Amino acid sequence: MLWLYNNKFNDNNTFDFYQVFIENNLVYDDKDENMIYSFNSTNLQNTQLNLNLNIDIDKYNFDNIECEIKIIDNIISYNILSKNTNENNKNYVFISKLNFIKPINNQFEIPIFSYTYKSTSTKKMPNLIESEYILSQTLNFNIYKLDKDNKIQFIIETNLLTNSIKKYFITTNLDLINMFIHK
Repeated sequence: MLWLYNNKFNDNNTFDFYQVFIENNLVYDDKDENMIYSFNSTNLQNTQLNLNLNIDIDKYNFDNIECEIKIIDNIISYNILSKNTNENNKNYVFISKLNFIKPINNQFEIPIFSYTYKSTSTKKMPNLIESEYILSQTLNFNIYKLDKDNKIQFIIETNLLTNSIKKYFITTNLDLINMFIHK
């Protein structure tokens, strides 16, 4: 959600960032590069928490944002529903590209997702019934801004339908996480 506070896209109208889950559960591994993770923070058994958090989120201000998210193919739409923000009823649509960084290929030894979002017209998102989207759900985000330049955030995401919770960092630079977590 860095783009929500920082509209400084690259020259080609893209925004690059990382999503780093602090809790994960490897639910399937066929030892042939096929791994499936759960990132829910509730009811995790055999949780891989290889990190010691060095963060007191009570020291940071946060925004509570409710957002309807729809995904079809590589198009993602964020419709901000929160009434306590200037972003109420704003819709953001991006063409997204995702790369998975395996735990063995990063310094934290946890799953990391690398994203590129390209801002696009809101008309790119087709008007479909919910069942036609790959994903359509309403989420609540507690977004903690961890630096004044807004290059790193800590997110607590709650699915309002299932009450499942995910906790993760969003950052433009993985080195910024070093001050908040230790292996």
